[in-house]
Amino acid sequence: MTVTDRSQTSRSAAADLLLTAVAADHWGDVSPAVYDTARLVTLTPALAGHTGRVDWLCHQQLPDGSWGAPDGYALVPTLSATEAMLAELRRPSSSVSTERVAAAARRGLAVLRTWLHPGAAFTAPDTIAIEFLVPALIEDINAVLADPPAALGDGHRVRLCCPPGLDPEPLLRLRAAVRAGRDLPPKLWASLEAFGPGAA
Repeated sequence: MTVTDRSQTSRSAAADLLLTAVAADHWGDVSPAVYDTARLVTLTPALAGHTGRVDWLCHQQLPDGSWGAPDGYALVPTLSATEAMLAELRRPSSSVSTERVAAAARRGLAVLRTWLHPGAAFTAPDTIAIEFLVPALIEDINAVLADPPAALGDGHRVRLCCPPGLDPEPLLRLRAAVRAGRDLPPKLWASLEAFGPGAA
């Protein structure tokens, strides 16, 4: 066994121990999250379980087209899941029904357009890194809507607007800093997915 093999085995064993400890902890509750699952769908489609994640997201969508909790707390999960559905539609082959994914994307876009249009009075909730995540996800969705996948159908080029108080300028400055190779404060590491390809 090589050093690399031993290191991989050690990391795998450590991950198994962590998951076992989390599952055995009766004082906490750990469950799948729409936001995180959708980021995996977009960023790591080759990861084992991809089809199950796409299927789970489709199943979690609420009747109004949103994902997540009420009172504004659905904004980030709905942006994340809608963007993931659009990313899945752009892939040359998907193991999940294209029409099912397209329908989920259309419903997600419809509810987002009711929240995020010019003049909308939508108030974004005070959640972690929302000032970066919302502009980043809106930018990603708008990039797809500039040339939407054929499966999405007609009438889906209307861009989303950032809610009041969520100016994309801080995100743009951070992305420029990441591209320039500058260090980020540790508290921002949990939001690296918002900072573009330079964060890799």
